[in-house]
Amino acid sequence: MKKVFVLMLLCFSCFIQAALAYEYEVVNLGSGNAYGINEFDQIVGSRNISGSERAVIWDVNMQVEDIGTLGGSWARALDINNLGQIVGTSQIAGSSGLTHAFCWSSNVGIQDLGIQASWSNAYSINDSSEIVGDAYMSYPIGYVRAFIKDNSGGSTQILGSLGDTRSGARNINSSGQVVGSSDGTDGYVHAFFWDGEMQNLETTQSHAYDINDNKVAVGDARISGNNTPAIWDIDSGSVIYLEALAASNACATSINNSGWVVGGANGKAFLWDSSNGARDLIGLIDPASGWTLQLANAINEKGQIVGSGTFNGVSSAFLLNPTRVVPEPVSMLLFGVGGLTLAAARKLRKIK
Repeated sequence: MKKVFVLMLLCFSCFIQAALAYEYEVVNLGSGNAYGINEFDQIVGSRNISGSERAVIWDVNMQVEDIGTLGGSWARALDINNLGQIVGTSQIAGSSGLTHAFCWSSNVGIQDLGIQASWSNAYSINDSSEIVGDAYMSYPIGYVRAFIKDNSGGSTQILGSLGDTRSGARNINSSGQVVGSSDGTDGYVHAFFWDGEMQNLETTQSHAYDINDNKVAVGDARISGNNTPAIWDIDSGSVIYLEALAASNACATSINNSGWVVGGANGKAFLWDSSNGARDLIGLIDPASGWTLQLANAINEKGQIVGSGTFNGVSSAFLLNPTRVVPEPVSMLLFGVGGLTLAAARKLRKIK
């Protein structure tokens, strides 16, 4: 009978270990911020190097490379496509803080996008090398404007605005559809969708930060005095507000083609999907890891997530790699343990 009891404990231990399997493992990227990730485990962001913020790329082996600047002291990498092209913003040489949008590739290095503006920023690039961002058009417009640039040799297109004032493009999908934010005629900032012409996504104050290939966009909307992460289905016209996450500082930052959404709410990174709703990412990793996950900036098609937080109290960038999901309830585990124990007991009786 002692053998049966020992076997039962071993079985129970195995099942409990399976039940406690965490959905993500954390990779410490070191100091800095991680803003984007492609499908080949390449990550981009920024890191303080010799006292200045520098644009960096982490390769598949998590080795960090400083990709340089446009002549100034600092730069920030914000997105990377599956061709390994990186976009972001950099201080230019001889300026008093003016920045220009750039594109970097391994064969030509960092290059100014050449936007005809006083200053510019690039936020997103798709696999067709189409880049979006914002730029200050001093003449003849006199306002900040969203732009889209075909970096494979095409021209730059100014996207206009919802209220003939300020606008900025934040992301572009594989079809060339763009989301961002623009001043409206009511004096408030509104999330927009652009596909040849600009469309207002939200009646209240709002921002859009990402769009997937299914024309679903994410961002935030001002609801009852709080910033509320929002998910807009552009084709159906429906919107989901993650009201449980509403806070003074909350937004959805990224969405993949499976509809998984990440972001942050008052210093806590979250993951949302239609099956599980919104979940604090800290609950999906080992609680003894030493991490605080503050903001998730991007999620790719494999479910990998990058962002920023603290590791043992030190500000650090992170990568979350999916492990596995164990959905079985405890009752099923106990049923399995009981079955195995009964079978073992019968076997021992036969031996006797």
